[in-house]
Amino acid sequence: MTRKVVIAGFPGVQALDVVGPHEVFTGASLLTGGGYDVALASIDGQAISTPTGLAFVAAPLPDPCDPSDQIDTVVLPGGGGVDAARSNAELIGWIKAVAGTARRVVTVCTGAFLAAEAGLLDGQRVTTHWAFAGRLAREFPAIDVDPDPIFVRSSDTVWTAAGVTAGIDLALSLVEDDHGTEVAQTVARWLVLYLRRPGGQTQFAAPVWMPRA
Repeated sequence: MTRKVVIAGFPGVQALDVVGPHEVFTGASLLTGGGYDVALASIDGQAISTPTGLAFVAAPLPDPCDPSDQIDTVVLPGGGGVDAARSNAELIGWIKAVAGTARRVVTVCTGAFLAAEAGLLDGQRVTTHWAFAGRLAREFPAIDVDPDPIFVRSSDTVWTAAGVTAGIDLALSLVEDDHGTEVAQTVARWLVLYLRRPGGQTQFAAPVWMPRA
C-alpha cells in the first residue's frame, strides 16, 4: 500500500522543516518499493520561497474530499512566514478540511501555529520550537504546550514536533509505525544521523557545541 504524504508549504517556510521529513519519507519509499507518495504542495501550486534564498517547486494543494486522491499524512512545517500563512483563510480552510479525512496531521516547529489556528490542537498536549512555546501558549490558552520534548503524539491523529531537525526524528518514528524498526533504522543510517532521538528526549539534552580538546 502506498501512503500519500502532503507537505503544505507557504512563502517564508523553514527549508529544513520541509526537506527533513521529505528525505525520510522518500528514503523509506525507496526501501519499501513505493511505501509513500510524497508531494510538496502550496495554494495554487505557487513556488515556495524560503528566508535563506532557496525556493521549492510545488504542486497545488490536493482536494481533501477527492476519494481518488486519499491523503494519509499531512505535514505542516514552520518558518518565518508562518504568521502570514495563519492569516490565509484558504490555507487554514484546507487544513481544517484535510484534518477530517487524513489519517494523521503532523506539525514541525512553528507549524503548530497553523494547526492551532485551524482548531486542531485545543485540549491537547503539544510541543513546538522552544523559542516559540511561550507565545503559542499565550495565543492559544486552550492548548497544553510542553516546550521540552522532541515530539509528542498529541492525539490519535495529530503529532507535533519541536524545531527544525526534530521533524526528522518524528518522521522516522512515523516510518517505524508504518513499516517497522528495520526500515526506520536503515533510513536513519542513510541520513548519517548520529542517533535516533525518542520523542520524550528534551530539546536540550546535551551541549550544542563542545570545545576541541
